[in-house]
Amino acid sequence: MILGIDQFWMRLKEQYDKVIAFVVLLLLVSSLIYLGVKVGLIRQMQQDFDGWLKTRRPLHPHAAQIESGVYDKAVKEIQSPFVIDSSVHTNGSMFVPQTRFSCRDCRMPVKLGADECPSCHAKVIVVVTQDPDADDDGDGMSNAWEDKYGFDPFDPTDAAKDNDNDGYSNLAEYKAGTDPTDPNSHPAAVEQLELVSITGEKFGLRFKSRIRTKSGYKFAINYKLPTGEVKSDFVSIGDTVAGVLIEKYEEKYIETRKNFPKKDVSELTLLTKSGDRIVLVIGKATGHIKLTAHLVLTLPDGKKVKFDLAKNDEFEVDGKMYKVIAIDGDNKRVVIRDKSNQKEIVIQRTSASV
Repeated sequence: MILGIDQFWMRLKEQYDKVIAFVVLLLLVSSLIYLGVKVGLIRQMQQDFDGWLKTRRPLHPHAAQIESGVYDKAVKEIQSPFVIDSSVHTNGSMFVPQTRFSCRDCRMPVKLGADECPSCHAKVIVVVTQDPDADDDGDGMSNAWEDKYGFDPFDPTDAAKDNDNDGYSNLAEYKAGTDPTDPNSHPAAVEQLELVSITGEKFGLRFKSRIRTKSGYKFAINYKLPTGEVKSDFVSIGDTVAGVLIEKYEEKYIETRKNFPKKDVSELTLLTKSGDRIVLVIGKATGHIKLTAHLVLTLPDGKKVKFDLAKNDEFEVDGKMYKVIAIDGDNKRVVIRDKSNQKEIVIQRTSASV
């Protein structure tokens, strides 16, 4: 058996060049077969695509051709913008103090309102559109509104004037949408309220302990006065401490570790005058901030009335009652509600930070 194997290898070595040639020939034939199959598949795919393409029909066979002349002209003007030719003018330059437009024929500047181009004398038609919110003098009143009531849209000083002598400036009348030329048409007095600042009064509360009595629980509450003095009071449900109402008590315990006594996390809920609720957990200090909005009302005679208001406070302006429903210290605004019609008014401070 061993001799047979040796003879096989000896013959293989003698004929190795023929073996290599056979292998190469086999690879070439395999490649040609593969290419032939591939080319056939590609031809079939092309035939299938050509057949599908012939079945396609245009969605709009009778669509009109687009006229590209306007587009091409616009592109040309962008690529070659109009430049005033100084050689046309004797002094070599030209000063244009007014708003002008380019003549559609000669492209030279034409003053607004002109009937013809001063260069080529072509008749022109000028259509002027005005932004309804445009404010050329930056006085807070739009040009259209100033034109309507006879003001100068290029004079910023007329915003502070009071043309109808009703105690409200033209700017205030513009914001309120009233007639600045009619003394009987003026903004509501409450709309003259200005937010000066929002301050916060911090105070801390601690639900220290509780004791059971014949009449129920008594709760030990620690709190800090504005003077810095710390006081302790024993109170019951319905009592008031530090200006807040003791609303309800809920006894709670949680398990911290197995086979250990449960932890007391009983809660005492307090209700502030502003309607906010403070939940105190026994043994844990809780901070609270009372926000106060400082408002100023300027009367038509120039007098100023100050208001220091907290949430849910009510106040009177010009015979009408209003209620503070929100004080937002972050966004520097106060929301009040007209009690007669439930309309909400937002007073926003925009000048300095609160």
